[in-house]
Amino acid sequence: DKTEIRRVYNDNISVLAQLQNADGGWRWIKQSKLTSTWTTLNVLAMCGRLKQLGYLPDNQQLNTMIKKAVKYIDDHYARLYAQHPKANTDYTRYVYIRDYFGDIKQSTAAARVTTATVQALLSDWKDYTILGKSVAALILNNHSYSNTARQVLNSLRQYSRYTPDYGMWWPSVDYNSTISNIGITAIALDAFNSVEPKCVEIDRIRQWLI
Repeated sequence: DKTEIRRVYNDNISVLAQLQNADGGWRWIKQSKLTSTWTTLNVLAMCGRLKQLGYLPDNQQLNTMIKKAVKYIDDHYARLYAQHPKANTDYTRYVYIRDYFGDIKQSTAAARVTTATVQALLSDWKDYTILGKSVAALILNNHSYSNTARQVLNSLRQYSRYTPDYGMWWPSVDYNSTISNIGITAIALDAFNSVEPKCVEIDRIRQWLI
């Protein structure tokens, strides 16, 4: 029902508008006045995924909110990086989510964070978990390191298991407090689909997820 879909979209856009602060970030709940970077990243991740799949509504109010939120995270992480450029801080999640919005110009300061993160992924990906390697493959592929991204996929293949009855999965999939093994496997699927869209593993992972 297109009318019902439009109503749900508009209701949720209205809620997001109520929760967005002047700095562009979103609050966790309306009772709070403080911007939550964690909440802002999660909202942008959901919007980015919908955009990637072609289901993000073309709504001017929503588009404006997204641009403001992207500027907020750009400013936040650029400031954090400028203050502690040598700190062992992981900016991977920021870059992973920021890549959904490549059509929104990134500041020079924020671009430094992305560059440093990509270089860290290039040198360290072999030490990552299944989740970390999946995200690394996506980011590296987005930033024109497709050969290395394919190497990451080969590593993921080595740690996977496949049977005709169950499909392809990772017995050693890491536990993450915010992402289930289903969610991690879905990100791995996204990595294979983005880097090698014609590979046989895509349907095998889908089979396991189903």
